[in-house]
Amino acid sequence: MHIGKQAVKGAGWQLSAINRRPSLQLPSIIPPYYPLFTPRTTNDWIPVPGSISIRAMGTFASGNTFGGGLMAEYTLPLREHLLLRPFAGVQFLTGSSADFNFRYFKLNPPDTGAFIKADSGTTRYTVRNTAYIVAGAQVVKEWRNWEISSGISLQYRAYQAGKETTLILSTTPIPVNADVKGTPVFRKSMTPGQATLGWHAGIDYRITSLLRVGLQYNIRLLESGASGELNSPAPSYPGKHSISLHLRYYFRKKGR
Repeated sequence: MHIGKQAVKGAGWQLSAINRRPSLQLPSIIPPYYPLFTPRTTNDWIPVPGSISIRAMGTFASGNTFGGGLMAEYTLPLREHLLLRPFAGVQFLTGSSADFNFRYFKLNPPDTGAFIKADSGTTRYTVRNTAYIVAGAQVVKEWRNWEISSGISLQYRAYQAGKETTLILSTTPIPVNADVKGTPVFRKSMTPGQATLGWHAGIDYRITSLLRVGLQYNIRLLESGASGELNSPAPSYPGKHSISLHLRYYFRKKGR
């Protein structure tokens, strides 16, 4: 039976039938339905848990010095597209030709008489290889597939190898009771840069959700000075400026 279009109105509800297809319409006084969890819009920022990453880098410094390093990092979200990234690791430099000269006096075993012989000499130390322990932090700003970072780092020299060449300049007789100052022992800790404070700025590009490639500029702000026992002027080491190329790999996929 075809009833066409008709409406049956009751207390606050309406039933209509069109071609035998009834539908129920609720009255306007009933509020609309809201789900308990509404979907986030594209402008909402979802904080992501900290992401662990490693950064492998190659470094080219002033003074014909080059090397590499490996850093462990932990990235923390601060606010929308703003991150904090502390890091720690090791760095290795080689290729240096920095020379340090150390002047010393050495007393020879006394013989009979009122005089002994004192050698006046110099030790030339040429730096070859150096290893550092590094720690620091950087603030990172995200923009599309790019990351811009800036931060500070502390370096402590844990190992250094070089070549020592000792030359005796003169041998002079001096009185037995003379007060000869100086030490015949050269120590690597006499060279500058045992501890340094640096600033860096860099840029990264996202290749995949787990992999970044980047470039970083580094400058040394402060360093421990050279020993006063070295002949001046002592060269600065390591070089004040350097450039690093790096790859960063995340062990857990970063959210956005």
